Amino acid sequence: MARAGSPEIPSALQHIEALRFGRTIRGRTLFLVAALILEAVILSTAAQQGDADHFRGVPGVSAVFVACALAALAGPVAGGIVAAGSAVVFLGAVAGGTTGSWLVVLLWPAVAILAGMLTDRLLAADAEQARLVARLVESERRQLATQIVGGIGHHFNNQLTVMMGYAELAQLRLADGDDPGTVEAIDALHRAGERLSAITRLLFILSGGETDVPASRDVSAAVRALEGPLAEAIAPRRLEFRLTGEPAPVLLEDRALDVLLTELVRNAAEATPPDATIRVATSRSGEDVVLEVADSGRGMSESELLHAFEPFFSTKPPVSSTGLGLPVARALAERAGGDVTLASRPGAGTTVSVRLPVAAPADGGTGLTGGVAAPVR
Repeated sequence: MARAGSPEIPSALQHIEALRFGRTIRGRTLFLVAALILEAVILSTAAQQGDADHFRGVPGVSAVFVACALAALAGPVAGGIVAAGSAVVFLGAVAGGTTGSWLVVLLWPAVAILAGMLTDRLLAADAEQARLVARLVESERRQLATQIVGGIGHHFNNQLTVMMGYAELAQLRLADGDDPGTVEAIDALHRAGERLSAITRLLFILSGGETDVPASRDVSAAVRALEGPLAEAIAPRRLEFRLTGEPAPVLLEDRALDVLLTELVRNAAEATPPDATIRVATSRSGEDVVLEVADSGRGMSESELLHAFEPFFSTKPPVSSTGLGLPVARALAERAGGDVTLASRPGAGTTVSVRLPVAAPADGGTGLTGGVAAPVR
């Protein structure tokens, strides 16, 4: 399979970095002090050393140049203020108030402000270019991941079908009392095949290789419909529901809401002790429906939160988690026009909030469709 070429991300030029530094408090202060010192040296030297009639042009050009440089480095406001002050000092101390007209008090700041605004446009264009390149790189990475998962996943599923088929055939041919050890081994093999098949389905969803026709569903009704399967999947942990009484319809692909909710609840259960309670809440917030799944587990540190949505990243042992729950939930939410956020800190548990845009219920009802997604255990 040919790999799609990835664009090279241009490294930031030194002058761009200097301009960005000038927009910080530290940088603006440093450049402003330097500009004021230069302006004072230029104008005081000009005032002390000569006749204004022979001397006034050179310090004027120098003062404007310094003001424009400051505007480029620290922004149009700083440059304009220094230019205006320098013009007043120049007219009074160097030119004796006779140079041209007092329009220089307007012209110098105007030139400096224009230089600063042009530099701001340059910075904005550079930031936009970096953002577009990052989006292009991310798009190509996702496309490549889709190709890999799609190509490997189908072959993987074919082999899993063969493996599970033979396991079921062996189960039928073995009597329960003939060879208990072999029966138990075949059962374990079949369970492993089901787990791998479920993981493959999640990878298809994550890569965008498995899509369906969107349908309108009421989030609260969907949660109630899944109450039994979810309680069974996380036992002996308990479920607590806080569901809004308002209509909460969203537009999602068929079964996507079931998968999203199941993965979040399963993920929360893996992070909590057996006697814990998992809270599921729904609410309306403006034009959005909010679904929250909260646990009372160990929580996550700031560094762990940075990687929480990366595929296969998990704070739990590999044998108890696939590391796909949060990435799959975010992929499904984003495809529906929503997003997923995390609130967590060590020792205080984690709350996952899914925000989805409100949609009109299909046919005036809740639009409940599809079956129950089996959790990956």
